[in-house]
Amino acid sequence: LAAWIMACGLVSTIFHSLQAFGLTLWAEAACFVDHGVAFTSVLYFWKTCGSPLATTRVWATGVAGLAALVYTEKPGYAWCHSAWHVLSALSALFWGMQRQNLPKA
Repeated sequence: LAAWIMACGLVSTIFHSLQAFGLTLWAEAACFVDHGVAFTSVLYFWKTCGSPLATTRVWATGVAGLAALVYTEKPGYAWCHSAWHVLSALSALFWGMQRQNLPKA
């Protein structure tokens, strides 16, 4: 689980660095890789940890992160997008902790 979080962070850092340097063709390609790694990590988390419990912090941080992700207006876009990264990482952390805290069958 931790490897997927690290992979998402690394790929996203590369993608946003290419964006910041204005390398649009490379950034566009990295965008597809970024989204692919993120989607794959969600599927892996789902397979490994099961569905997030309805009463956990996973949903609160996930929904707040998605709300920050869809805000694309300036000013404030950079702050909201940064909040997305923090909130999605917290959501993944809480999701992984949820599995650890479940009673053993």
